[in-house]
Amino acid sequence: MIAAWRAACVLAAMAAAGTGAGQEGDGMTWGRELPILAQVDVGGPARALVLRDGAAWVCADYYGLVALDVSDPRAPVVLGRCDTFQAFDVALMGDYAFVADRYGGVQVIAVSDPARPTLVTSYDAIEFATDVEVAGDMLLVPCRSHGTEVVDISDPTAPEHLGTVRLEHFGWQIAEALLQGRYVVVGNGFGVRVIDLEAKGGPALAYAHDTRGALGFSTNGVALISDLLVATGHRRLRTFDLSDPAHLRPLSDARVGLAPVRLTLGRGVEGPTRAWAACPTSGGVVVADVHADGHIEVVREIETPGHASRVAPAGDRVLVGDG
Repeated sequence: MIAAWRAACVLAAMAAAGTGAGQEGDGMTWGRELPILAQVDVGGPARALVLRDGAAWVCADYYGLVALDVSDPRAPVVLGRCDTFQAFDVALMGDYAFVADRYGGVQVIAVSDPARPTLVTSYDAIEFATDVEVAGDMLLVPCRSHGTEVVDISDPTAPEHLGTVRLEHFGWQIAEALLQGRYVVVGNGFGVRVIDLEAKGGPALAYAHDTRGALGFSTNGVALISDLLVATGHRRLRTFDLSDPAHLRPLSDARVGLAPVRLTLGRGVEGPTRAWAACPTSGGVVVADVHADGHIEVVREIETPGHASRVAPAGDRVLVGDG
């Protein structure tokens, strides 16, 4: 048994978390616990992970960026590793991984060969980097007290600072997709912040929506389905209409027993979009279906052996960074 603090990645059956339109079950019965297919010891806590082409890229804290072959979900294999200072988060663009390396800034790593990930260059963030997100040819780096750094990565080997957008509070999560092709949406604890990447004079804060005071909802995790915003707060999931970035219109609200934070959206073929929320403080995953009209339906709350930090759906399976 792998010790919980070592943050094995957990592979589990995904679709059977609950069947909804466009979701096919695999015959497994889900309870409060996660049906584990395999665990992988990556050396340290699995802080974050992303999937691409059968490989999982895992941030393993002081053990750097780890590449896993997950093509066989019951027998994942460590392919390679690139040492960093303290890998906390990762985002991919082309053949490069951008790793939030805490006090090491952002590390740019060539990942075309998963067996030999290679450090290319580093970017010295204003403050310690624990999150990163790619938006087009820009890299977004939330800073605890300075807001969010915007970095030009059109040439990944030479990142260039474009500006820093102050958010009044640090960002918990940056939505992976852009809103209307130009806006970055950030959940920052106080509410929702909208950054305009095309503002005159450079990226700037365009709108600040307070959900904590107005709705009693501290927005943490955020994800976009076109103009529909899905958000997590303390023991709650909510959806909002953000078709007009200047106005945040509440649509649906669902309460849960766990404490969801980081959101990941599945890629459903038809019907509702499946949302996965990692719950690191309470240890588990919340699974919900988001319908086209914004209605959110909780499918299941699942306990994990450790502290679920990230979730990455992969076909009919899901990979959990359980550190």
